Amino acid sequence: MLTLKLRFRESHHLLPQNLNKIIDVNYYPVETAKRSNLRHRPIGIGVQGLADTFILLGIPFDSPEAQQLNKDIFETIYNHALKASSELAEKEGTYVTYDGSPVSKGVLQPEMWGVTPSDRWDWNALRSMIAKMVCGIHYLYLQEFKQRTLVDMAVDFGCYIDQSQSLNIHMDQPNFGKLKSLHFNAWSKDWGGQSIFGVLVAAKVLLQFDCSFDLFCSNFDYFY
Repeated sequence: MLTLKLRFRESHHLLPQNLNKIIDVNYYPVETAKRSNLRHRPIGIGVQGLADTFILLGIPFDSPEAQQLNKDIFETIYNHALKASSELAEKEGTYVTYDGSPVSKGVLQPEMWGVTPSDRWDWNALRSMIAKMVCGIHYLYLQEFKQRTLVDMAVDFGCYIDQSQSLNIHMDQPNFGKLKSLHFNAWSKDWGGQSIFGVLVAAKVLLQFDCSFDLFCSNFDYFY
């Protein structure tokens, strides 16, 4: 378990460095998008397989334990992403629009949400690190069960996201009443600044298929 924790921390310390490089070499379809990215240097870090994690740990998706783990994950991502960003700023300087931003004044994202982070990480040391050098890049970003549970989890980790979230909702037989209830639930939790990216019909029947193992192996290079 300790090894997994260390790998989790290390990967989210490395990700911002790699994503920051992509900003400079990325293809931009319009000049305004390129100019915006070079000025603000935003990156996106998120999770996949959250439901699988809960299953492996024997935690129900909508349980208090799952909600707490969800918060812990994003708190860790945010903390280590900021550390990596500060180190980048020390080498390359801050992003163009950094001066005057909340973080330049020592105000981190959780404080803007009125949230007090856990004592798992040394937030004072992080603030001191940022005050000395400051951040070079901005940050960060979940899929089905009860859509209300997903919104609740998105609200929980929202305080560790600097810019915006988008969330896919898988809803069976969507209608006006369900959509209104979903959006008002999100709005009532002060999640109005984010967006529900799309409402999709949940799959009822799994697609079943098979193929020849020899055929697959002969086309392995094509797939990969």
